[in-house]
Amino acid sequence: MSALGVRRAVRDGILVEVFNVKTALFFLAFLPQFLVPGQAAALQLAVMGTACVVLDTLVDLLAVLGAHRLLQSQRARRRRERVLTKASGLTMLGLGLYVATTRSVA
Repeated sequence: MSALGVRRAVRDGILVEVFNVKTALFFLAFLPQFLVPGQAAALQLAVMGTACVVLDTLVDLLAVLGAHRLLQSQRARRRRERVLTKASGLTMLGLGLYVATTRSVA
């Protein structure tokens, strides 16, 4: 991918997240429970939201770089793709079984 393509992808990703209503609703629903009473709520929300975005971005970058490194050579790529596909599928099945067999506390 060219540098122009990378810049455009980053710009487009930022624009999508900035205008994503679901992201704003998540932060509005999740972060207020961690506010310290008697302190400026806007500042606390800005700090927590920024920390969350930075950490999420770092994890995403590590995942992309790790996947890129794992899938570099063509021969190893096909084998690793199969292993990663099976591992992710088994993970989803395991999580589904866990959810299906867990009792509701309500």
